[in-house]
Amino acid sequence: LLKPGRLTDEEFAKIKQHPEMGAAILEPVDFPWPVLPGVRYHHEKWDGSGYPAGLKGEEIPLQARILAVADVYDALTTNRSYRSAWPQEKAAAEIARCAGTHFDARIVDAFLDVIDATLAEMRRGRTTDDVIDAAVSSVARPSDSPELAGYLGAFRSCATRPPPPSARCSPPLLI
Repeated sequence: LLKPGRLTDEEFAKIKQHPEMGAAILEPVDFPWPVLPGVRYHHEKWDGSGYPAGLKGEEIPLQARILAVADVYDALTTNRSYRSAWPQEKAAAEIARCAGTHFDARIVDAFLDVIDATLAEMRRGRTTDDVIDAAVSSVARPSDSPELAGYLGAFRSCATRPPPPSARCSPPLLI
């Protein structure tokens, strides 16, 4: 991961094992919600060209589709040994460009709304609670599937009012 240049095919094959390895490491952990599908499948692509299983479209678990967008955004906006971090606008444009091929377009739309709302609230000097509330409110729509609406609601309640360690937020949200 710290290599300054491109990975060889052999090195990339090893990197591609990390979703399965991560899921195996986390398997014995008793999470309050299903974490493993997000970890295992976050490198699947909407068009089926991802890994490790070559899943496509709705075959990819929702939490993995959400995590995929967040993971790429984080990767693009973070300094790496082989390149500097991209500006947020460039990263958002790249994610938008990949909607419908690499990513679920619905998740990209929601993510971009959240990022825009979050950055706008941060520029206004709002509190964390205000930022999270504005971001989640910006993407919650009456047409949301019950599963996606549940994820957004869980994010709002868990993020704005973190539960005590013994409590469980349900339904789950992976970010």
